[in-house]
Amino acid sequence: ETKKGTLDDKTVTWVAMLVQEGEANAADQRLLEFTLLKRHGFRMMRVTLRQVAEACQQQDMSGKPLIIDGRHVALVYFRAGYTPRDYTSDIDWKGYECIELSRAIKCPCISYHLAGTKKVQQKLCEPGEVE
Repeated sequence: ETKKGTLDDKTVTWVAMLVQEGEANAADQRLLEFTLLKRHGFRMMRVTLRQVAEACQQQDMSGKPLIIDGRHVALVYFRAGYTPRDYTSDIDWKGYECIELSRAIKCPCISYHLAGTKKVQQKLCEPGEVE
């Protein structure tokens, strides 16, 4: 029998924080983790693009829940994936695709993600683009 609130409890809401491979700076991440748990009862896990890709394993993720290590992820919070350096292989791109196609809420969403890139910002600064 699964106890309410344990790691195996299927009713627990999970947030996946997307981090870079070998991420060592977790102090601020831990504060967010504890706050989510204390205020909202949400559990947080840290994952890399590679781990997400491995969890998807050739599945068509279109509109499906994102399941990582048997845990239903309701929201993916991007702390990585903002620069081309974060995508070193096809596996990294597959992980991103799995997140994007899944039903999980993305924070930020792809629109804000793209708006923050230098190329899009350069284009928006050109005369006639915004007026």
